[in-house]
Amino acid sequence: MGNAGDPLVSGEITYRMVAEGDALPAAQYLHEMQHYIPPPDRTVFWVAEREGKVVGAVALTNTPVVESFCVDDVSVAKGLFEAAHKWVVEAKVPKVYMHTGRRFMERMILGIGAAPVAEEFFVLDRKVA
Repeated sequence: MGNAGDPLVSGEITYRMVAEGDALPAAQYLHEMQHYIPPPDRTVFWVAEREGKVVGAVALTNTPVVESFCVDDVSVAKGLFEAAHKWVVEAKVPKVYMHTGRRFMERMILGIGAAPVAEEFFVLDRKVA
């Protein structure tokens, strides 16, 4: 699903993309937070880490669907969302479906040009040349 590139550091939070074996801490975090864990063989995760501990995670499956957006600190949400969105744009993913029941996430999703398609579901549809 692409190259993870260098981690992004913002203050005390590091945002990085992980996949396969490196994704175990993200999956464990989602499990502890009682969130859905997408199939690891079809998923890349962006994690937010503070002092080496996962404090947020978002997943992109090959559907492609962004799901399992989970943070234990709402202040981490914006950076995690921006890291995932940056990768989606750079990878030229033409269409991404997103799900959220959180108002702050809905505002961020709408802010990047996604459109509602059903209750709590949004689509970011780009035409890639």
